[in-house]
Amino acid sequence: QVLQPPCFHFYCPAVVLVTMVFKYVMIPAGDDSMQELEHPAVDTLENNDPFIAMVKQYLDRAGAKVDKATLLLNLKEHGKGQAPNVPDEMLDRMISATSVDLFPLAVPMKDNGFHGVTLYCDDKGIAKSLPPNVRAIGLASVLGYPGQNFRGDIFLSRTFDDDDAWRRVDFTLADCSSSAEWVAHQSALRAKAASAPRSLSDLTAQLGGGGPQVTGGGAPPMLTQSALQTGGEEKEFKWSQSEEEVEVLVPVPSGTTKKDVTVKFGMATVTVAVCGRPIVDGSLGGKVVPDGCTWTLVDDALQITLEKAQGAPWNAVMA
Repeated sequence: QVLQPPCFHFYCPAVVLVTMVFKYVMIPAGDDSMQELEHPAVDTLENNDPFIAMVKQYLDRAGAKVDKATLLLNLKEHGKGQAPNVPDEMLDRMISATSVDLFPLAVPMKDNGFHGVTLYCDDKGIAKSLPPNVRAIGLASVLGYPGQNFRGDIFLSRTFDDDDAWRRVDFTLADCSSSAEWVAHQSALRAKAASAPRSLSDLTAQLGGGGPQVTGGGAPPMLTQSALQTGGEEKEFKWSQSEEEVEVLVPVPSGTTKKDVTVKFGMATVTVAVCGRPIVDGSLGGKVVPDGCTWTLVDDALQITLEKAQGAPWNAVMA
C-alpha cells in the first residue's frame, strides 16, 4: 500500500489561502503510478517552507528504520575511506532525525525563465535499505546526471527564483515526459557543460593564461571535478577549509554582477551558473548546511562559503 502525502488544504490558514496551490509530482519507488498532487503555495525561503515539512512528515510516516552499520559505512565512503569520528550521541541523533536530500535537476536562470526543478528524497535511503527509484534515476540520467542512486519515493517540485522573488509553481505529470520542453533545455545545457575543460591547464588556456579576466563578456568555462580536487591555492582559483567551513574562490568575467550569478546549495551539492552557463555543478566532498552557505562577488571572483554539516576535514571540494 502506497502512503499518501498528508492533505494540507487547510494548512496554516492565517498564512495561505486554500485557493492558492501549486502542483507537484510524487514518483513511488515501486511500480505504482506517479501522482500529480497539490500543496498550498507560500512565498518563503525553500529550506523553511511547508512543502519540505510535508515531505519530512511523509518520510516519517513511511517508518523505515536506519541500519547503524550501513550508515557508518556510508559515512566512511563519503569520507574517502576514512572512518568518521562521530560521537555516539551525535550518531543517535542522526539516526533518529528525518532529513530530506535536495537534488537540483534544473537551476533557475534567465534563459529558462528563472524556473528550477528540484528532486526531494530521503537522505538515508541506502541506510534504510529503501529500493532504488528507477524512474527518478532514469529522469536524472536523461537530464545529464547519470549514476545517481535515489532511494525510496521521491518528490519533484518547480520554483521560480529571480533573486527578487521566490515561489513554488506548477510541476505536472506532463513535465515528467522526455519530450517536455524543460527536459530538452536542461539536457542540452548539461551536454554543453560536458564539453568544458577537463583539467586546470585547459581551464587556464580558455581563460587566456593571464588570470581570471575573460574577454567578450561570456561566461567562464566549467570548473570540473579534476580542477577543484587539487585543493590549496592555484593561479586561477583557490580553496581552503577550517573545522566549520570550506571556502572556494572561482574566477568570473570582469564586470559580472549579482544578477548574472545563480547559486544553489543542496545537502551535498552545489550548482553555480554565470550568465546562464554552469561553471560549478556536482556533488561536494562532504555534506553541508544549505541555510549556512553563502556567496559573494569579490574582485572578479565568486567567493563561496560552505558550512560543513560535520567537522571532519574534506579531502576534496568535489566528490
